[in-house]
Amino acid sequence: MGLVTKARLERLCPTAKQGLLEAVSENWRYAEDRGINTPLRVQMFIGIVAVETGGLRSIDENLNYTTAKRLMEVWPTRFTSTQAAQPYLRNPEALAEKVYGDRLGNKHPGDGYRYRGGGFIQVTGRENYRTVGHEYDPETLQDPTIGFKAAVDYWQLTGCNDVADMNDPEAMRRKVNGGTNGMKQFEAYLTKARKIFVAVPVQPSLARRPEPDEPNVERSINKRHVGLLRMFGPNKW
Repeated sequence: MGLVTKARLERLCPTAKQGLLEAVSENWRYAEDRGINTPLRVQMFIGIVAVETGGLRSIDENLNYTTAKRLMEVWPTRFTSTQAAQPYLRNPEALAEKVYGDRLGNKHPGDGYRYRGGGFIQVTGRENYRTVGHEYDPETLQDPTIGFKAAVDYWQLTGCNDVADMNDPEAMRRKVNGGTNGMKQFEAYLTKARKIFVAVPVQPSLARRPEPDEPNVERSINKRHVGLLRMFGPNKW
Protein backbone atom coordinates (compact mmCIF):
# COMPACT_ATOMS: atom_id res chain seq x y z
CA MET A 1 0.00 0.00 0.00
CA GLY A 2 1.33 3.43 -0.93
CA LEU A 3 1.96 6.17 1.59
CA VAL A 4 -0.83 8.42 0.26
CA THR A 5 -4.26 6.82 0.05
CA LYS A 6 -7.79 8.16 0.00
CA ALA A 7 -8.41 6.77 3.49
CA ARG A 8 -5.37 8.54 4.94
CA LEU A 9 -6.29 11.81 3.22
CA GLU A 10 -9.77 11.57 4.75
CA ARG A 11 -8.22 11.19 8.19
CA LEU A 12 -6.32 14.44 7.64
CA CYS A 13 -9.21 16.31 6.00
CA PRO A 14 -12.50 14.74 7.18
CA THR A 15 -14.68 17.30 5.35
CA ALA A 16 -12.82 17.03 2.04
CA LYS A 17 -14.68 16.83 -1.25
CA GLN A 18 -14.59 13.39 -2.87
CA GLY A 19 -13.42 14.70 -6.23
CA LEU A 20 -10.37 16.33 -4.67
CA LEU A 21 -9.56 13.28 -2.55
CA GLU A 22 -9.65 11.12 -5.66
CA ALA A 23 -7.56 13.53 -7.71
CA VAL A 24 -4.75 13.28 -5.16
CA SER A 25 -4.92 9.57 -4.35
CA GLU A 26 -5.43 8.36 -7.92
CA ASN A 27 -2.62 10.51 -9.31
CA TRP A 28 -0.15 10.14 -6.47
CA ARG A 29 2.31 8.21 -8.64
CA TYR A 30 2.79 11.49 -10.55
CA ALA A 31 3.99 13.10 -7.32
CA GLU A 32 6.30 10.22 -6.45
CA ASP A 33 7.92 10.35 -9.88
CA ARG A 34 8.75 14.01 -9.22
CA GLY A 35 10.50 13.43 -5.94
CA ILE A 36 7.72 13.64 -3.36
CA ASN A 37 8.68 10.17 -2.23
CA THR A 38 9.88 10.33 1.39
CA PRO A 39 7.68 10.60 4.49
CA LEU A 40 9.00 14.10 5.27
CA ARG A 41 8.38 15.41 1.75
CA VAL A 42 4.93 13.83 1.67
CA GLN A 43 4.00 15.33 5.04
CA MET A 44 5.15 18.81 4.00
CA PHE A 45 3.44 18.67 0.60
CA ILE A 46 0.14 17.32 1.92
CA GLY A 47 0.19 19.82 4.79
CA ILE A 48 0.67 22.74 2.40
CA VAL A 49 -2.02 21.43 0.06
CA ALA A 50 -4.45 21.03 2.96
CA VAL A 51 -3.97 24.69 3.94
CA GLU A 52 -4.22 26.05 0.40
CA THR A 53 -7.40 24.13 -0.37
CA GLY A 54 -9.14 24.69 2.96
CA GLY A 55 -8.96 21.01 3.86
CA LEU A 56 -9.24 19.72 0.28
CA ARG A 57 -12.46 21.62 -0.35
CA SER A 58 -11.63 24.23 -3.02
CA ILE A 59 -8.94 24.70 -5.67
CA ASP A 60 -10.13 28.15 -6.82
CA GLU A 61 -8.99 31.12 -4.71
CA ASN A 62 -11.99 32.75 -3.07
CA LEU A 63 -11.59 36.52 -3.32
CA ASN A 64 -15.14 37.31 -2.25
CA TYR A 65 -14.29 38.89 1.12
CA THR A 66 -17.13 40.22 3.23
CA THR A 67 -15.33 42.03 6.07
CA ALA A 68 -12.66 44.73 6.07
CA LYS A 69 -11.07 43.11 9.11
CA ARG A 70 -10.30 39.92 7.19
CA LEU A 71 -8.85 41.83 4.23
CA MET A 72 -6.58 43.70 6.60
CA GLU A 73 -5.44 40.40 8.16
CA VAL A 74 -4.59 38.78 4.82
CA TRP A 75 -3.02 41.84 3.15
CA PRO A 76 -1.96 44.14 6.01
CA THR A 77 0.37 46.25 3.87
CA ARG A 78 -2.27 46.91 1.22
CA PHE A 79 -5.21 47.57 3.50
CA THR A 80 -4.15 49.68 6.45
CA SER A 81 -7.63 50.82 7.39
CA THR A 82 -11.23 49.68 7.11
CA GLN A 83 -11.89 52.63 4.86
CA ALA A 84 -9.22 51.48 2.38
CA ALA A 85 -10.70 47.97 2.34
CA GLN A 86 -14.35 48.91 1.82
CA PRO A 87 -14.29 49.26 -2.03
CA TYR A 88 -12.98 45.70 -2.39
CA LEU A 89 -15.55 43.89 -0.28
CA ARG A 90 -17.68 41.44 -2.31
CA ASN A 91 -15.74 42.56 -5.38
CA PRO A 92 -13.39 39.69 -6.36
CA GLU A 93 -12.18 41.08 -9.68
CA ALA A 94 -11.33 44.51 -8.28
CA LEU A 95 -9.62 42.90 -5.29
CA ALA A 96 -7.54 40.64 -7.55
CA GLU A 97 -6.34 43.65 -9.53
CA LYS A 98 -5.50 45.48 -6.31
CA VAL A 99 -3.41 42.70 -4.75
CA TYR A 100 -2.04 40.90 -7.83
CA GLY A 101 -2.02 43.47 -10.61
CA ASP A 102 1.34 44.63 -11.99
CA ARG A 103 3.29 41.92 -10.18
CA LEU A 104 3.92 38.17 -10.35
CA GLY A 105 4.22 38.59 -14.11
CA ASN A 106 0.79 40.19 -14.47
CA LYS A 107 0.96 42.96 -17.05
CA HIS A 108 -2.44 43.39 -18.66
CA PRO A 109 -5.81 44.53 -17.28
CA GLY A 110 -7.63 41.51 -15.87
CA ASP A 111 -4.47 39.46 -15.27
CA GLY A 112 -4.87 39.75 -11.51
CA TYR A 113 -8.16 37.88 -11.57
CA ARG A 114 -7.30 35.63 -14.50
CA TYR A 115 -4.18 34.39 -12.73
CA ARG A 116 -5.58 34.28 -9.20
CA GLY A 117 -4.73 31.28 -7.04
CA GLY A 118 -5.58 28.03 -8.79
CA GLY A 119 -5.02 24.32 -8.29
CA PHE A 120 -4.03 22.44 -5.15
CA ILE A 121 -1.16 24.75 -4.27
CA GLN A 122 -2.89 27.95 -5.38
CA VAL A 123 -0.44 28.84 -8.16
CA THR A 124 -0.76 32.63 -8.49
CA GLY A 125 0.31 35.12 -11.15
CA ARG A 126 1.02 34.83 -14.87
CA GLU A 127 4.69 34.04 -14.20
CA ASN A 128 3.90 31.04 -12.00
CA TYR A 129 1.22 29.80 -14.39
CA ARG A 130 3.89 29.94 -17.09
CA THR A 131 6.22 27.88 -14.87
CA VAL A 132 3.72 25.02 -14.72
CA GLY A 133 2.79 25.29 -18.41
CA HIS A 134 -0.64 26.89 -18.11
CA GLU A 135 -0.10 30.53 -19.03
CA TYR A 136 -2.53 30.31 -21.94
CA ASP A 137 -5.17 28.12 -20.31
CA PRO A 138 -5.24 29.25 -16.64
CA GLU A 139 -8.84 28.12 -16.16
CA THR A 140 -7.80 24.47 -16.58
CA LEU A 141 -6.27 24.49 -13.10
CA GLN A 142 -9.83 24.28 -11.81
CA ASP A 143 -9.94 20.69 -13.09
CA PRO A 144 -8.91 18.52 -10.11
CA THR A 145 -6.49 16.27 -11.98
CA ILE A 146 -4.83 19.13 -13.87
CA GLY A 147 -4.81 21.28 -10.74
CA PHE A 148 -3.09 18.52 -8.76
CA LYS A 149 -0.43 17.89 -11.38
CA ALA A 150 0.22 21.63 -11.70
CA ALA A 151 0.78 21.77 -7.92
CA VAL A 152 3.25 18.90 -8.12
CA ASP A 153 5.07 20.52 -11.05
CA TYR A 154 5.30 23.82 -9.19
CA TRP A 155 6.62 22.03 -6.09
CA GLN A 156 9.34 20.25 -8.05
CA LEU A 157 10.35 23.08 -10.38
CA THR A 158 10.72 25.67 -7.63
CA GLY A 159 12.86 23.47 -5.36
CA CYS A 160 10.28 22.73 -2.68
CA ASN A 161 11.60 19.19 -2.15
CA ASP A 162 14.92 20.63 -0.96
CA VAL A 163 13.15 22.98 1.45
CA ALA A 164 11.00 20.12 2.76
CA ASP A 165 14.16 18.15 3.51
CA MET A 166 15.21 20.93 5.90
CA ASN A 167 12.23 20.02 8.13
CA ASP A 168 11.62 23.70 8.84
CA PRO A 169 7.86 24.44 8.73
CA GLU A 170 8.26 28.22 8.59
CA ALA A 171 10.78 28.05 5.74
CA MET A 172 8.40 25.71 3.92
CA ARG A 173 5.48 28.07 4.38
CA ARG A 174 7.49 31.08 3.22
CA LYS A 175 8.68 29.18 0.16
CA VAL A 176 5.14 28.51 -1.03
CA ASN A 177 3.24 31.49 0.34
CA GLY A 178 5.88 34.20 0.27
CA GLY A 179 5.14 34.90 3.94
CA THR A 180 3.67 33.27 7.01
CA ASN A 181 -0.01 33.76 6.25
CA GLY A 182 -1.74 30.49 7.19
CA MET A 183 1.19 29.37 9.35
CA LYS A 184 -0.96 28.20 12.28
CA GLN A 185 -3.16 26.12 9.99
CA PHE A 186 -0.10 24.62 8.33
CA GLU A 187 1.43 23.65 11.66
CA ALA A 188 -1.83 22.02 12.72
CA TYR A 189 -2.12 20.00 9.51
CA LEU A 190 1.56 19.09 9.65
CA THR A 191 1.22 17.75 13.19
CA LYS A 192 -1.58 15.45 12.02
CA ALA A 193 0.23 14.51 8.81
CA ARG A 194 3.31 13.38 10.74
CA LYS A 195 1.12 10.77 12.46
CA ILE A 196 -0.77 9.65 9.36
CA PHE A 197 1.72 9.63 6.50
CA VAL A 198 4.45 7.44 7.95
CA ALA A 199 6.33 4.57 6.39
CA VAL A 200 4.97 1.12 7.17
CA PRO A 201 7.67 -0.91 8.96
CA VAL A 202 8.85 -4.04 7.19
CA GLN A 203 7.43 -7.12 8.89
CA PRO A 204 10.05 -9.68 9.99
CA SER A 205 10.00 -13.06 8.28
CA LEU A 206 7.77 -15.66 9.89
CA ALA A 207 10.47 -18.32 9.38
CA ARG A 208 12.25 -19.09 12.69
CA ARG A 209 15.93 -19.88 12.77
CA PRO A 210 17.21 -22.38 15.34
CA GLU A 211 18.79 -20.92 18.44
CA PRO A 212 22.62 -21.31 18.63
CA ASP A 213 22.46 -24.33 20.96
CA GLU A 214 19.19 -25.75 19.60
CA PRO A 215 19.47 -29.17 17.89
CA ASN A 216 19.37 -28.90 14.13
CA VAL A 217 17.81 -32.02 12.60
CA GLU A 218 19.30 -31.46 9.14
CA ARG A 219 22.80 -30.96 10.59
CA SER A 220 22.44 -34.16 12.69
CA ILE A 221 21.42 -36.22 9.64
CA ASN A 222 24.39 -34.93 7.64
CA LYS A 223 26.83 -35.84 10.42
CA ARG A 224 25.36 -39.41 10.59
CA HIS A 225 25.67 -39.73 6.81
CA VAL A 226 29.36 -38.77 6.90
CA GLY A 227 30.01 -41.22 9.73
CA LEU A 228 28.46 -44.12 7.81
CA LEU A 229 30.51 -43.29 4.70
CA ARG A 230 33.70 -43.45 6.73
CA MET A 231 32.78 -46.83 8.23
CA PHE A 232 31.43 -48.65 5.18
CA GLY A 233 32.42 -46.63 2.09
CA PRO A 234 30.02 -45.16 -0.44
CA ASN A 235 28.96 -48.49 -1.95
CA LYS A 236 28.56 -50.63 1.19
CA TRP A 237 25.03 -49.54 2.20
